Amino acid sequence: KKYSNIFLNNVTLKKSKNSLLLYLKNNFDLCKFKENNKIIKYSEPEEHISFISKLILKKIKSKKIKAIGISIKDETLLKKIREKNKNTQFKVFSRRASLEKTIYFFTKKKFNEKYNIVILRHIWEHIYDQKKFFLKLKEIIQNDHLIYIEVPDCLKLIKNLDYSMIWEEHRYYYTKHTLIGELRNLGFEIVLFKRIPHPQEDNLCLLLKIKKKKVLKIKKNRILENLSLSYLKKLSKQKIKNKAFFE
Repeated sequence: KKYSNIFLNNVTLKKSKNSLLLYLKNNFDLCKFKENNKIIKYSEPEEHISFISKLILKKIKSKKIKAIGISIKDETLLKKIREKNKNTQFKVFSRRASLEKTIYFFTKKKFNEKYNIVILRHIWEHIYDQKKFFLKLKEIIQNDHLIYIEVPDCLKLIKNLDYSMIWEEHRYYYTKHTLIGELRNLGFEIVLFKRIPHPQEDNLCLLLKIKKKKVLKIKKNRILENLSLSYLKKLSKQKIKNKAFFE
């Protein structure tokens, strides 16, 4: 209950000036909350893991795979890749820390190894400083190799004015349009895109490469812009209702 009130009173949902991306402006640091030292368990959709592993293996040129996952969320996919390719070596950067602390320590760590595939399942939307994270990925990825990113698609929730969306504490709330635009602007090349249907939120699944030149301009999508503005307009009233629920 205490955490719920802190969250409700200290977050603001914003729309990026340069794009239609919705993001949370947090006024408190999630890294400050205490956590135990047990392995953290998450419940992300995994029905598509086998399918995604096949797509990744088709795109990797090398027979010997050296892979890294950023969080415990990535381990299932890494194991599935190794199951299909016995010449796969992988590690998980963090199994015990929260996502926020995992992101922080990952960007601070000095790596002596390079990898030909990096897995990020349901963590990209939590990264506050994505430019810094992108630069760290450039350090550890071998030339012309792959990064797999998977994030939830928030379009259904935005359309339906579902304000439970912000309770997931994501930094960013993506649609296909905003995700691809932001990734390209950051310096990624889209190798492959797949939308995996799910009853609540579809999964946006992308294979990426680091590209040499950035695409700075993000095209406008008027329909999505109107949906986002409508969602933001009605959010303040919903926050009052949610606050009352926890009192």
